[in-house]
Amino acid sequence: MRQSLLPTLSEHSFFCLPESVGWYWDRPEHSVNRAAGSLNNFSLHFITDGKGYVEIDGVPHALQKGDAFLYFPLQRQRYYSSKEDPWNIRWVHFYGPTLKEFLISRGFHRSSLWTLKRWKPLVEAHEELLKEAERYKILRVPRLSTLTYGILAHFMSEAVPLTANKGTAGTERIVSLLPRMQEEACRPFVLEEWAALAGVTPHYFC
Repeated sequence: MRQSLLPTLSEHSFFCLPESVGWYWDRPEHSVNRAAGSLNNFSLHFITDGKGYVEIDGVPHALQKGDAFLYFPLQRQRYYSSKEDPWNIRWVHFYGPTLKEFLISRGFHRSSLWTLKRWKPLVEAHEELLKEAERYKILRVPRLSTLTYGILAHFMSEAVPLTANKGTAGTERIVSLLPRMQEEACRPFVLEEWAALAGVTPHYFC
């Protein structure tokens, strides 16, 4: 477990700042249950291995490698790791005066559950922020803001609603890749890479 907790600045001129950032792995007991209104910042988690669950209106939704979830401030939060296959999960809690309007205008209020077409760039951006927070805490605020926005930008560019993996939408994205697959037929076929490009799981791609 790695995590860094930072003070919340009530007055600042930055687009976004982290309140905390962390990385958990091999923790089958990891479980969070927050009542509505208890956390006044955004919360972004993404899974790089293993499995876990997010409950929405009492219904558990299974998440796995390449999936993510985003909570808006004051939302009810209930999520937990699989005990049999604990998730490897990275997260950041962040805030900013105009973030809510910004994310709503781009449709990120429509769902809490997402999947990532590519998640490795997000891991790299998250690792940079985590190292910065661990080493310098709040001493370099502009750097913290830049790195937090980097995570948000990667997430927004790669995320599609998790429900889009079901039914025809996922199939259509796979079909749209067929010309490219033909062009690159001489290269080794890596299932995980093509599934990520389609925004679906390797199992669904098969």
